[in-house]
Amino acid sequence: MGSLKTDSQKCFDSTTAYVSLIPNVLPDTNPRLTDQQKLDDYYVQNISLPTIPLRSFLEKSPKEQNLVRAARAIKDSKKKQLLIHKKLPAIVIPIKVWSRDFSLPYSKLVKEYNALILLEFPCSQDTEKLMTLQKTLPWVWYVTISADGENVLAIVPLDNCDYEEHYKYYDALRQEFCKRGFHILERCGNLLTLMFKTDDPDAWMNEHCTLFRLPGH
Repeated sequence: MGSLKTDSQKCFDSTTAYVSLIPNVLPDTNPRLTDQQKLDDYYVQNISLPTIPLRSFLEKSPKEQNLVRAARAIKDSKKKQLLIHKKLPAIVIPIKVWSRDFSLPYSKLVKEYNALILLEFPCSQDTEKLMTLQKTLPWVWYVTISADGENVLAIVPLDNCDYEEHYKYYDALRQEFCKRGFHILERCGNLLTLMFKTDDPDAWMNEHCTLFRLPGH
């Protein structure tokens, strides 16, 4: 298949990949905060999002590892997601953004297109077979388990420079994995896909990753 061809001129340089960081998706509602502290928190969360190296976000942090383990131990799905959204940092994978106000049109929100996509595969599938497959695909850069423990995550760099074409690449990847018997969540086609800090001792990285092309290109 055309999309599986490698191109030595188009390898992924992960050291140049930077992403927008959201320290906490849901702000701290601690009643002990003063109005000014709440205002400052809103500013940090919604207006001034820092940009960080992608690789640094993937590094392990003992504090956040403990939070991930605590979240996975919660049986109630809503409580689990609340803890994750309040306590764990997240990054926007496909684009760097000017603002946390995701209601803005992309023309005002997109600071830079990262040409990256985060794929999410429900763990109800054969995860061992899936992760073995992912390690054979030249354009899969990083594989791990999500913070809630419910999905396998894969980061794929794209041979694309136009964020308006992003969904085409999602659809092509969806078809690639569908042929192999695996389902990708539809939300992965969204430019505002978030990845939360997670903990996975078996996370895998392909240091010789190439860019994913559309079939026939």
